[in-house]
Amino acid sequence: MATKYATVELLVPVDLHLSPGVHIGTYYSNKQFERFIYRVRPDGLYILNVRKIDERIRIADRFIASFEPSSVVAVGARQYSFKPVEMLAKLTGGKAILGGSCLAHSQILIYQGI
Repeated sequence: MATKYATVELLVPVDLHLSPGVHIGTYYSNKQFERFIYRVRPDGLYILNVRKIDERIRIADRFIASFEPSSVVAVGARQYSFKPVEMLAKLTGGKAILGGSCLAHSQILIYQGI
């Protein structure tokens, strides 16, 4: 019997999600997070559903594509987010904000040129 995902092609091959550990989640969960959980390992680690991740990336893609590239700002507060955020800004023509613990409203206004 075919599953509802049988005909859905992922944006990238599933191996590219699995090899760097994109599917590895956390030991903590909440009600909103449950729909993204594929399974729970015996040690209590939540494994994420890569198809749901792919689905959410597609939704974000459609939303971001509705704006002018120069008006899109990608924000990365953690060290491991810097490279992907910079790459997104470079490839799309948007802007990147890196570092800091909180993005203040005034920072957004500065990037908007207000």
